[in-house]
Amino acid sequence: AACAVLLAQPVRGQQLATNLTAAELAYASSLGAARQELNTFGSLPQGGGQWSGIAYARSVDLLFGAPRGASAVLVINPRTEAVDGDTLSDLGTFNPAWNGIVYVPSVDMLFAAPYDADAVLMINP
Repeated sequence: AACAVLLAQPVRGQQLATNLTAAELAYASSLGAARQELNTFGSLPQGGGQWSGIAYARSVDLLFGAPRGASAVLVINPRTEAVDGDTLSDLGTFNPAWNGIVYVPSVDMLFAAPYDADAVLMINP
């Protein structure tokens, strides 16, 4: 199945605000965003509440999900549709741990807010 990016339509002629580069918008369109398709891909363990939030790290062209109930960071390659929920797993025993994630380009790092964890999660992509 193909991964598709959905782009919201501007409201009443207003310009759509986006942080995507022209190349990223073109890539999104090539994936079917103009047709607004929804597809799924990847195989993950059963159970809900495993990850919370997702952020795109431009420097490595990957998506990262904050582990809320999972024992590892979720890593998604949108170009190959590879999904990894096991590799970045040295996180301790917090459960649920983090809620939400953001990429900060100026330092090329991702940060996840603590939910029940006692520290901010910092990921160097």
